[in-house]
Amino acid sequence: MRFYDYGLAPSPRKVRLFIAEKGLDIPAVEVDLRRRAQQAPEFLAKNPGATVPVLELDDGTCLTESLAICHYLEQLHPDPNLMGRDAKEQALVLMWTDIQTFEGYLGLQEALRNGHEAFKGRALGGPVSYEQIPALAERGKRRAEIYFNKLETRLGESEFIASDRYTYADIVGYVYIGFAARALGEEKRVRAALERLFREAIALYTRPDNPRGCMVVSAAANCSRDNAEIGLWLTEHRRQQTNALVARLKRAVVDGELGQETNAEALGDCYATLLHGLSIQARDGVSRRRLLQTIPLALSLLTSRPKS
Repeated sequence: MRFYDYGLAPSPRKVRLFIAEKGLDIPAVEVDLRRRAQQAPEFLAKNPGATVPVLELDDGTCLTESLAICHYLEQLHPDPNLMGRDAKEQALVLMWTDIQTFEGYLGLQEALRNGHEAFKGRALGGPVSYEQIPALAERGKRRAEIYFNKLETRLGESEFIASDRYTYADIVGYVYIGFAARALGEEKRVRAALERLFREAIALYTRPDNPRGCMVVSAAANCSRDNAEIGLWLTEHRRQQTNALVARLKRAVVDGELGQETNAEALGDCYATLLHGLSIQARDGVSRRRLLQTIPLALSLLTSRPKS
């Protein structure tokens, strides 16, 4: 078998994590989507849809959808079970996979591909060019917001997304949370992007109709040894969020928004710590008004490029 991957894309990442959970060793081939490698004739011969992931079997059959690939691998390697042990659990895993894909991922895709200049003429993936529709970017953001509210509620009810244990649905949720971090790039100016990030986080943490705070943060503080697996999941999510902040700040330095003396890594760590602390403060009952007062102080840490 051979796995055709692209490190920055969310769909192949689900398969990559699934393969890792199974402890499998499948040779991988990186398909550089930024360089349009998916449009090369040799790749189109494997997947005319010009997308990743692709799992090429020993007999030449090519599986092209992440759910289908993971289902196939589950049949070959049933332990550890990730797709459901019985009919009910399998149905719940598929149900939550569909909910997250149709309500969350597709909204995020709408927002990114219709709102980012890198996707001009490529508002939909695949071999056919489609122009962007700005109104869909705004709709996508709203769809994603509703999805993450639903996910937050679910994680307030259950330690895992689909069942009482770790399954493929948790892999899907983890990947989509990470994909949402790219929304940091939606604002053209880093100060506006960070202010929006903090305001939206505080609004989510202090919603009156949900448990206060962020379950991704607060659950991590309460993971027992028996739940080490979910603890690792949460740790990786926090690490990914921090990396996204650092990457956005480094880009601001390169673009000249921030001074060359800016320590993007230290500043990213500081902002990630603030996000986690805001969640804990909200959980402990600190008001939205007080939390919002931290934003100007946080933004004052940004150092503008010296004027010539």
